[in-house]
Amino acid sequence: MLIRDQKIFEDLLDRCREQGSFAFDTEFLRENTYWPELCLIQIGIEGEAFAVDPLAEDIDCGPLFELLCDPGVEVIVHAGQQDMEIFFCKSEALPLRIFDTQVAAALLGLGDSIGYSRLVDELLEIRISKGEARTHWERRPLTDRQLDYALNDVLYLERMRDILKEKLGELGRAGWLEEELTFYQDSELYRRDPMTIYPRVKGAARLDRRELAILRFLAAWREEEARGKNKPRKRIVSDDKLIEISRRKPSSIERLGESRGMHR
Repeated sequence: MLIRDQKIFEDLLDRCREQGSFAFDTEFLRENTYWPELCLIQIGIEGEAFAVDPLAEDIDCGPLFELLCDPGVEVIVHAGQQDMEIFFCKSEALPLRIFDTQVAAALLGLGDSIGYSRLVDELLEIRISKGEARTHWERRPLTDRQLDYALNDVLYLERMRDILKEKLGELGRAGWLEEELTFYQDSELYRRDPMTIYPRVKGAARLDRRELAILRFLAAWREEEARGKNKPRKRIVSDDKLIEISRRKPSSIERLGESRGMHR
């Protein structure tokens, strides 16, 4: 079911609040932007799955932001960092109660970053298709195949949460999970200090100390430009160009400005 009506959407959110938990996922694009563009919201509750169209004229996501921050409601996700980043960017709010099935699975020795479909197979012995992962979520209308794929991403989260909780409890590791999941309340997870970005530049590990100091400045500059212009980092200047300039060791801001590729 694809919800495009605000009243139906809010009725679903009220149901989630009354239940005290719900499964949550999103589909988004960020190929041509710095900030992720929300294209679809998926909600699972009591074995049912619903899709909400945030691009519909009548849909206001404000009530969803409030629900995500409600301390009385547990939000069940699988590797939900990017999903929460979208809502932090739009609301500056942080989720308070997250159950991340990927993190829970890691604490049970099922792999540090096990995928959703593999975990469904591991815990529930159900095979699901991941064939629509790179689809055009911004296009309308969505196909039945797209919706089936999207709904599957929340359909099994509640059952997996229950199994993982039980197994963690049996091993005395429930407290471990609570501790591990505190990172979701750190705003740095969603909006990092630009001066800390440079280690993520491809090739940074091969630079010497002085070159790294230059790269730190360059990567911070690129990050701020990308955020301000809402463009992907590579559209501002590529990683290769940042490494090249860092190795050149420009002696001044003026010389830096002479480097080709710094004003793209």
